[in-house]
Amino acid sequence: MADGSELEDDVLRLLSEAWQVGRSEGEWLEGIVGAAEPILRPDMGIIAAIATASRASSSDLRIVPCARGMPDSLFGIVDELVTFSRADNQMRRNFASHAPVMTFSDFSCYARLREILESSGLRDVAVLFTGPLFGTSLAVAAGYRERRYFSPRERRLLGAAAAQLSVALDSHRIAHRRSERELALVLQPGHESIETRCVELLSLGLETKELAQAIGISFDAARKHISNSMKRHGVSTREALLERLRSGGDSSSRDDL
Repeated sequence: MADGSELEDDVLRLLSEAWQVGRSEGEWLEGIVGAAEPILRPDMGIIAAIATASRASSSDLRIVPCARGMPDSLFGIVDELVTFSRADNQMRRNFASHAPVMTFSDFSCYARLREILESSGLRDVAVLFTGPLFGTSLAVAAGYRERRYFSPRERRLLGAAAAQLSVALDSHRIAHRRSERELALVLQPGHESIETRCVELLSLGLETKELAQAIGISFDAARKHISNSMKRHGVSTREALLERLRSGGDSSSRDDL
């Protein structure tokens, strides 16, 4: 896991890319707040969207109203939900059944993600699926924000959470929505592609058990993939493996940390 300064640099880069893409589409944040306001009940709050990939545009960003302590009230994507703004509760419930929503109570929140969210005071947080399997963009519904932007500190915290949210989304989606056949269609065939995925998740701070669950393989298989990657790069520890990959993957020498 990167230290504080490296993490903040990554966060600022992520936010800068997402913000610039959003601005090029026409001040997306102001548009989102304005579009959401008509359909929010008094006990609900405004939310702000954080893009998880620089390729995301305003058309990829989705937001949901979130009532405190009522995760079941997350009932859809705002730009689609406008159509239902005058619908009765039954119609909204029907819509909810077709709008996959995940809250953090649905799975074991990774330690780093929990730390980021708790330090920001954002406990009423939900993730909405918005794109195709894998490579999807996320929207974060975070607390109560009635017609105001997040502070710079909150933006940094949410940005820092974005990568962890992506991993959590993968884990949740694989565990609850994929058969082995569907997973095979997403993961490229072959030993090396799964090994690469193991190392990617390892670099995000996941333990072996967590990354095994995220990919949909056994604990022993995940451990073997990591071990094989260490051997290929000529290192004997996970820390050395991650350092080697960060430095460009040179395996000409052996690191024993």
